[in-house]
Amino acid sequence: MKEKDAEANVAYRKQSKFSGGLFAETKGYFKYIDIFSLILVLILVAVGLIMVFSSSMYIVNGESGMSSDPMGELIKQGLAVFLGSGLALIAFILPKAVYREINLVLLANGFLFVLLILTLLIGITSGGSTSWLPIFSFSLQPSEFFKIVFVISFAWILTYQHREVNLSKDQDTNRKLTVLVCMLIAAIAIIAAQPDWGMVIIILAVAIVMFLIDRATWRQMALILSAVFIAMALVRSVAHLIPESLHGMHYILDRIAAFGNPFYSPDEYGYQIINGFVAFSRGGWLGVGLGQGMMKRDNNLPAINTDYIIANIAEELGFVGVFLVLGILFLLICRIYYLSSQVRYRQDRLVLVGLASMLLVQSFVNVGGALGLIPLTGVTLPFISMGGSSMVTSLLMMGLIQAIWAQDQYAKAVKPDLKLVYPSKNGGMTHGNG
Repeated sequence: MKEKDAEANVAYRKQSKFSGGLFAETKGYFKYIDIFSLILVLILVAVGLIMVFSSSMYIVNGESGMSSDPMGELIKQGLAVFLGSGLALIAFILPKAVYREINLVLLANGFLFVLLILTLLIGITSGGSTSWLPIFSFSLQPSEFFKIVFVISFAWILTYQHREVNLSKDQDTNRKLTVLVCMLIAAIAIIAAQPDWGMVIIILAVAIVMFLIDRATWRQMALILSAVFIAMALVRSVAHLIPESLHGMHYILDRIAAFGNPFYSPDEYGYQIINGFVAFSRGGWLGVGLGQGMMKRDNNLPAINTDYIIANIAEELGFVGVFLVLGILFLLICRIYYLSSQVRYRQDRLVLVGLASMLLVQSFVNVGGALGLIPLTGVTLPFISMGGSSMVTSLLMMGLIQAIWAQDQYAKAVKPDLKLVYPSKNGGMTHGNG
């Protein structure tokens, strides 16, 4: 019995720590890449580059008064694709032990925490939010990278709060868990102080989804989702009741009021929503033609190449174009959810669920804001909108997703009987699916 326990203990340590050569099995991973999701991502990136070029035509810079250079915007977005692809490749070849190792998770959180502090102190302010950190001639949005680290961290927390794993935790692990939770809360507070409420809402929504999928029953999830939709309907119903005396007191109140009735301030907070509706109506079923849109001219629709790029797609490619683009994006998200159901370990499942939910919630917030379904928050549409940090992190997420899937399938092929092992109450070992 002691020999079996000793063997199980060794297996448990090997699954939790680095073992052997760090990249010894990397070549075997490429055989198990999920080709379907890879093709979907390539299509979305190609569409994104085309629409960035198209939507950047005729845009007038508010500071210089000069028209933007669509080719220059395309080159910048292309560089982001190149950098994101490189980081995705690195994420793919790194062993899963990297994100399972709590010390590395804490290190990543600490590094991003410092960047968020620097952003708050010396960052670039745009659209009322100080979210960009200047680096030479570029700008970096640390909160975009934090959302990936948050998913990995929260998956670690949920995994190590399960009863079986909880039994095996020592005081050192408990201390690290406490530090991790405090760092996550502090980082979210800093993002809220920038203020970037769109990112805060996305992160909190993803945390709720991860928690529900890990802990709640289907009935509980249905009740909570119903409550969310009812709350959204109530907000929309009462948004137009905000007294005019409160208008102008805070931009959040103005955005909520514009969400309820964009015509209360047609030249300011309702301007984007109204012109977004115009873009959708001009496009009809098939659109006015690629590059032929009028709403991007002379800043008729601000942020049409970033937050409102779906409106440009609607105007130039019509309802059919919007349906195809969002359909491909939704198909990719569903594919990631499916992959999460096929991996063996709980922590892997939670990371995949979190990343898929991140894409889903961010897409809903972006498109919902453009359609007037929810208040505007200023977030990008993954893979499509102009924005270097957004594109890099979207591709980095896909690299991590492919890594988890390919390494899990490789392990199944090489060690089909391998199971995760937990220490039990009596000092022996119990088996589970992680």
